[in-house]
Amino acid sequence: MASEPRGPNDDIFESAFAPKLRLNGSPIPKRQITDDEERSAWIDEAPLPEPPPPPTDSDGFTRDADGRVTIELDPQVPEIVQAERATRALAEDGRTWVRDCALYRVVGATEEEQEESRWTDSRGRTRFAVRAGQPMMRPLSKVQLRGKLGTCCTWKRYIVKGKTADLQVTKPDVGIIEQVHELQSWPGIKRLVGIARTPFLRPDGTICQTPGYDAKTGYFLALSPDLVGLEVAECPTQDEARAALSRLRSVFADFPYSDESGYMVPIAAALTLVARAAIDGSTPGFAFDSAKGGEGKTLQTDAVAMLATGEFAARSAYSSEEEEVRKALDAFAMIGADIVCLDDCKHAIGGSTIDTYLTARDTIAVRVLGENKHGPHKVPWRGVFMCTGVKLRTKGQTGRRLLFAKVVTGEVSPQLRTGFHIEGDLLDHCRDHRRGFVSDMLTVLRSYCAHGRPGAEECVWGSFQQWAELVAGALRYAGGADVLAARRETEAETNPEVAALCQVLTLLMCHQSRWGGTVSSRQLLEELFERSPGDDLAELKDAIEALLPPHVKSKPSARSITAAFQRYEDDCQYVDGDVCGLSSMSTHDKSVRWYVKVRA
Repeated sequence: MASEPRGPNDDIFESAFAPKLRLNGSPIPKRQITDDEERSAWIDEAPLPEPPPPPTDSDGFTRDADGRVTIELDPQVPEIVQAERATRALAEDGRTWVRDCALYRVVGATEEEQEESRWTDSRGRTRFAVRAGQPMMRPLSKVQLRGKLGTCCTWKRYIVKGKTADLQVTKPDVGIIEQVHELQSWPGIKRLVGIARTPFLRPDGTICQTPGYDAKTGYFLALSPDLVGLEVAECPTQDEARAALSRLRSVFADFPYSDESGYMVPIAAALTLVARAAIDGSTPGFAFDSAKGGEGKTLQTDAVAMLATGEFAARSAYSSEEEEVRKALDAFAMIGADIVCLDDCKHAIGGSTIDTYLTARDTIAVRVLGENKHGPHKVPWRGVFMCTGVKLRTKGQTGRRLLFAKVVTGEVSPQLRTGFHIEGDLLDHCRDHRRGFVSDMLTVLRSYCAHGRPGAEECVWGSFQQWAELVAGALRYAGGADVLAARRETEAETNPEVAALCQVLTLLMCHQSRWGGTVSSRQLLEELFERSPGDDLAELKDAIEALLPPHVKSKPSARSITAAFQRYEDDCQYVDGDVCGLSSMSTHDKSVRWYVKVRA
């Protein structure tokens, strides 16, 4: 059949009316419509039969034959409306999560990530902080979101063919993808706080043991195979809690802590990881100190992580640069790390970034490299902070937010010690008996909660009050020493004069090697007050000035420095992990030289 000549309105007809003006599935003959007026009259006189509507659900969403949400790309429908439909499809898919103001996905760690986490222990064995396949949280990029929406919903667009316009499957629309990605809320998509690999305590004192998403806490339980079918009594007795704590204490029996509260610190860290979902607020940090290297500081953090998660602790080096510390901690927060360990801290640990993470209640603002459009991202923060170091030193307010476990072996070469209570490798022991140890941790917590948390009101610790009432209270209930005694709180917090003395002791300890181990008042006067001190000595000058009487601060002398030091010579302070004090010695020319002596 010969084609008819095209009229002036044919293009308008095909683009605007062809999708609607159809009669029994066939195009309307052009001779029946000549212009807009006749077209309107014809439609009014002969209403077209509507095709059968596609299946919809109770919320009015159109679905295809497989039940997936259908998105029809109609230019008359705002993109934001289409974005809401796409969000519904993501919610039904159940594999996309929300962490505050961003979309996330849960994926298994790659072989490359496992290799990047490689480290070597003190016995030369290769260890991995991350295992391939281990569930990890990752932000969902626009490209990844497009792939997800291409599989979880059906996209359709009207395609004009000749005189007809058919609704055909097409690719996801880039504009709608961007709308979905930039939304600040995604109704129906589940909030993901973190990923747990061990049964954990809920805020109501019950235990989550069912794999999958736990709506009460927002955690996803990716249960380790060795913990499937683990049973914990509904109401364990106090005697059972005591026996469980005794077994947990045996894990750390080969670490000679300086006091009994030190034995409770690693157990408290493990309990904090298991009970983190039940604590609405911040948790303290856990510091593992020693008198010298080779005494097992890092080993303790790995034992804690192995008990609570079944993996080694993810660790990072500690830098004295605040910006580097922020980058390291932000990276941990973005992946939802449950443990952060700053290992072998050679500088005084502390600063605004660490204090912010320690005091964060539920969320933390992190900056993502290359994404400054919307400023810092706000993500959930439920990580537990640990750090290690030889004669661990702190600065600022960080020290009072940590619990310290100090190991003192008294050995010249502690790494060569023998005669341990646990035969073989400690971490292998923790892994092989982990099922029993996890049951013990849950027994201590569950028994304490089931009996009404007795004595919780006696556990007081300011910013960490909820943690103190739960974890510290559970340890005391089970017969353990008071872990709160492992805090380091000194008079320096309230007495400026003592704070200045602590600062002098700390800085002299750092710099006394430059003077051969001892320094005279004359040397301090010349280098700090008669010359312009460098940046590394400016703090020491300010601290010494704070100890001087007001009338000599403007023009100190060697004699006034000596008098101030003699005044505090017998005044010992707990500084940077040790009880320290100023000490003096006389030389052959009867001059007095000063140094910092560790008294205990």
